[in-house]
Amino acid sequence: MNPKMRKSLLINQAKFRVPAWPIVLALGLLVAVLTTYRTTTAVPAAPEANPVWGNATLLSGTGQDGRKPRIAASPDGSRVLVVYINENDDDPYYTISTNQGQTWPPATKINASIDVSAQVIGAFDGSNKAFAIWVEKITPQLNRLVFASKTGSNNWTSPVIITTSYEIIDPSVFLDQRNTLHLVWVQEQPARVHYAYLTSGSSSWSTPISVENVPGGDSSEPAVVVDRNDRLYLAWSNDAGTFGDEQEVVFSRGTVSGTPAAPVWNPQIQNWPLSPADMPIAAHAVMGASGNNLHIAYTRKIDIPDPTANDKQDIFYATCAMPCDTLDSSDFRTISGALVEVNGSDPSEVVAALAVDSQRGAAYITFSGIVTTLLNPNEVIQGIQSCDGWASGSLPYIIENNPDYRFIKPAMTISQGWMHLVFDRISSDTTHEIFHRRASVSCPATLLLPIIRK
Repeated sequence: MNPKMRKSLLINQAKFRVPAWPIVLALGLLVAVLTTYRTTTAVPAAPEANPVWGNATLLSGTGQDGRKPRIAASPDGSRVLVVYINENDDDPYYTISTNQGQTWPPATKINASIDVSAQVIGAFDGSNKAFAIWVEKITPQLNRLVFASKTGSNNWTSPVIITTSYEIIDPSVFLDQRNTLHLVWVQEQPARVHYAYLTSGSSSWSTPISVENVPGGDSSEPAVVVDRNDRLYLAWSNDAGTFGDEQEVVFSRGTVSGTPAAPVWNPQIQNWPLSPADMPIAAHAVMGASGNNLHIAYTRKIDIPDPTANDKQDIFYATCAMPCDTLDSSDFRTISGALVEVNGSDPSEVVAALAVDSQRGAAYITFSGIVTTLLNPNEVIQGIQSCDGWASGSLPYIIENNPDYRFIKPAMTISQGWMHLVFDRISSDTTHEIFHRRASVSCPATLLLPIIRK
């Protein structure tokens, strides 16, 4: 090649040569984006300090007898709803905080009825509309599952019937990414899990259906989660365990499809036992979702032959990446430290409250029980969180502890960086009062920045 041609070729190559630094910058940004996608739901491994809970605020009014509180937060965190049954008049009550649980107006009735109301639960949809769902006991043989809604400062709507049946128990609800509310409950004779949904903007629930295609024994306490791909996860207690009359926790996974939409179960993951075969009593399953992770906890109860002694109980937990194809009983481990007891028949078993922080991918659990090492004859409320390694090598921390009271039936929710806890406090004269406490989430968020190299 002569010198003139070589010079021309070099000039042409230079015209189309891309500088190296934009490529490096683009690759760095791509790596950062992919890293963010992979790790935003990861549970931090480093132990963290326990949450710092604020003072307890009394929510129930003078002369009320509040029982079994439930709590829900609006998706934007601006509103927090607490509902409970006042057993003095057997009606559902509520209060809503509009400043993330800092202050609360007096609790008032959702609805006055001549019938006995029971087992009220609350929820918000994506537009901050509040929902209350409860059971009306028309007669012992005739129950109605009803709901009312409330937008802003408006009054609650008149109750609307979702279904009418023999005894109805244990309603539970979940709001999915499409702003659809998914509701599960148990209808007796025989006791089977049922399901209905309420789509965004609708004023009536779908036709209820039974979702136990292969039923075992009597069912109770269902929990439901629906992921971003419309996969439905259902866990509940069933008395058809290995030991006959005792209980196991079972699990099904399916998809929501059809018109009207209904669960279609995966035959490989249907009525799948989550509690080991050698665990005589496992019950009270609770579930939550954060990002692509499903969180499940349940209670193990150890019967004590001595009729004068209390049964021993603890909490088991597992998490899995949805769709959770390989989840089984071997994935669960106890996280509650020393075994705890209960004081009498109200309640007779420990039930965990589970809340998950979708921004950090962390799970928080509270539960009540007698801790014998405290020399306190009454239940206390303990807490534990996943970013603390589930208290590996240590005990859960104490949230409420006073020998003059029993602290029972905690319920939790998390929204926009705040944890909210409600519970029933029973005094020595058996007065029931509903209290609220809040704390900022203690698990750290993962901060990822773009990678820029020169």
